[in-house]
Amino acid sequence: MALFEKGNNIGNRFTSENQPKKNGRKPSMYKQLKELTGKKVDYELSKEDYYKTIRFLLERSKGELNKIGKATQL
Repeated sequence: MALFEKGNNIGNRFTSENQPKKNGRKPSMYKQLKELTGKKVDYELSKEDYYKTIRFLLERSKGELNKIGKATQL
């Protein structure tokens, strides 16, 4: 019998009496950061832009990263 066939009684189904220890969804990274910092954290980049930026930084040499770091310091 396959696991998800109708009438399957194998496994542990959640009921009103049988609930997981940590029920509910895991808080998003943004909510976790807000709790840690006390500041509102919001989306500033699209997912695609974020990945392009990370990839760009990962492909730079140590010297290039030092230049970028010095140029962006306030």
